[in-house]
Amino acid sequence: GVVALDLKGMKVGDKAGFSAFNSDAAVMTVECREDGKYLVVRFHEYAGSAQKVVLTTGFKFKAWAEADLRERAVSSFCGSQKVQLSLGAYEIKNTVCRKIKHFQI
Repeated sequence: GVVALDLKGMKVGDKAGFSAFNSDAAVMTVECREDGKYLVVRFHEYAGSAQKVVLTTGFKFKAWAEADLRERAVSSFCGSQKVQLSLGAYEIKNTVCRKIKHFQI
């Protein structure tokens, strides 16, 4: 199945959250950072087993990277439009998506 979150009305500093329980990982939070340059997406593995997560969006972004819980990039930025990462058991991970100039969600 597909779960969608409409982010069109998000402004800098806004946060949206939801959980999609059709697998063993959930998206917990989507946030438009205060600096206006990044969109932060937080994932949580809640079933106790390693998972692969793939996030696709209905909009383009410049690049994405894995981030720490303080939302600082901890990996190199990847230019792919598909966010892919692995989660360990009960792990929480952030990603940051670098916006394109004049980015509109």
